[in-house]
Amino acid sequence: MTAPAGKLSAEVFTAPNGSLAYTVSYDGRIVCDTSSMGVTIDGTDTFEEVSLRLAASRERDESYPVRGVHDLARDHAREYVWEVTHRPTRYVYTLETRLYDDGFAYRFILPGRGVRHVGDEAAEWRLPADSRTELGVETADLCRRVDLGPGIGTEHGILARARTDHAAAL
Repeated sequence: MTAPAGKLSAEVFTAPNGSLAYTVSYDGRIVCDTSSMGVTIDGTDTFEEVSLRLAASRERDESYPVRGVHDLARDHAREYVWEVTHRPTRYVYTLETRLYDDGFAYRFILPGRGVRHVGDEAAEWRLPADSRTELGVETADLCRRVDLGPGIGTEHGILARARTDHAAAL
């Protein structure tokens, strides 16, 4: 998968342990090493023991009015839609990924009826060992920058939980 300008690329795959994973590269250099992604529904980690199938892809190039510095925002990306099946429960859901020229994004679309409990969404970013990273942390009354320094690599990572408003270095 590549972004419109071709410099940013990503792969989505099942890791050797059967969990959902991805990598991101820029201009041939890995910027996000093999990292897990997933969601827990009704107490089940639906991102483990999965099969993955590319269902559709397209290039999107849309503009819409905004307030602020610019009058118009541009949404230009390559979008890839994946069918994910949690093998133990046969639950099928959708993973949408987008590659912009300056970033990678994903979201889960989770079908179901009745009351469902999404207990957690885990997003992991495993940075190459030679990375030097600055992380912006925001809370309701605090905005600060945290310098993680060198050496945040494949044995370390940054884990963000959707139900909290913080990120922690592992």
